[in-house]
Amino acid sequence: MTRKNAFGIYWMIFHGITLTLMFALGKTLSQKMDVMQMIFTYHLIALLITLFYTFITGFEKIKTSRIKIHFLRGSLNVCGYITYFYGLKFTTLDSATSITYLIPIFLSYLGTIFFNEKLNRKRFVTLILGLAGVLVILKPGAPTFEITSLWVFVSVILWSASDLLTKNLGRTENALSQVFYNTLFGSLLSAPFAAYGWQNVIVIDDFFYYHLNKLTLFSSNHKYI
Repeated sequence: MTRKNAFGIYWMIFHGITLTLMFALGKTLSQKMDVMQMIFTYHLIALLITLFYTFITGFEKIKTSRIKIHFLRGSLNVCGYITYFYGLKFTTLDSATSITYLIPIFLSYLGTIFFNEKLNRKRFVTLILGLAGVLVILKPGAPTFEITSLWVFVSVILWSASDLLTKNLGRTENALSQVFYNTLFGSLLSAPFAAYGWQNVIVIDDFFYYHLNKLTLFSSNHKYI
């Protein structure tokens, strides 16, 4: 294993930890706030923090010639959040979280198609075991299976596509640029829907949720460097 690979794995582990905590807090907030309001506020606060950091380090770091890819990635992320948190409102946290484990499985297979990555026997067996674990938790076809979890499955597909674009952008764009445009387009796309269903709700755990999402964004974009 190279140092570069180890660095990516460390960021991936950190990303997984923050993502799990974010889902748990998101489950709580989705019961108090409109989903679109929650998504918009998260993107807006992350955008303001990114703008402040960019102002200190220099705006030349966010210059890009791939604005269309950034827009597509931001759109996929927003749609992923919408479907995930909508499904999370009506399904259990363990079921929703277990479905997100399908993301690395999808990415491993898609990586062989789009990035010519090798899928050796050891990795293949590991992915099959991971898929089996997800099926054991969800128990599709059983009376306890929650049909609303299909919304979460849609979000997994959207986030997998977004991660493919993240890896592609990582060839030419730095992490700050990716975070900036992701939060920018996320704010712009979710703003009209958030305004329609806006509720004046302020809870203390909102602060931790939005800042935890900021850490998740940075870890997500560093894992492919």
